[in-house]
Amino acid sequence: MSYDATLKTLFQADGTLTGLLVGGIYTWEDTGRLGFSRQSIPNAYDANGLLRPCLIIKTRDDIAQYEIPDADFQFVDTKAVAELWFYDDGNNTYTTIKAAQDRCYLLLQDRRINGAFYVQIIGHLLDKRDTGNDRAIYVRSDYTLFSHFG
Repeated sequence: MSYDATLKTLFQADGTLTGLLVGGIYTWEDTGRLGFSRQSIPNAYDANGLLRPCLIIKTRDDIAQYEIPDADFQFVDTKAVAELWFYDDGNNTYTTIKAAQDRCYLLLQDRRINGAFYVQIIGHLLDKRDTGNDRAIYVRSDYTLFSHFG
């Protein structure tokens, strides 16, 4: 299972988070080749076409670190980055998506997930606007997923 799918499953199982993100929880693959829009993830929008609070998960591939290699077992430690993009309609405040961002921190920080033996926050982007998506508001959290090859 990919990190994207693992995180999506973890987040969808949390009633508090799904209560905040009424527009849904998606992976980058769910959005299709043109990114997220009313056509690719219609449930993220209300009947008037306005974006509802939602999360898009995008993870980068594992990269070998060689900080604790073990030649005998052909073990190499790796790091991947998970980007969590929390969106809402541009006319709303950041309150809901920041609460969802905080909830994801509680679910991930210093925890294990399937495929990664440790998760740690890298940082946040706060109070941003997406000029390409009807001036939607967003916040983003980045996490390091520590794992290994071998």
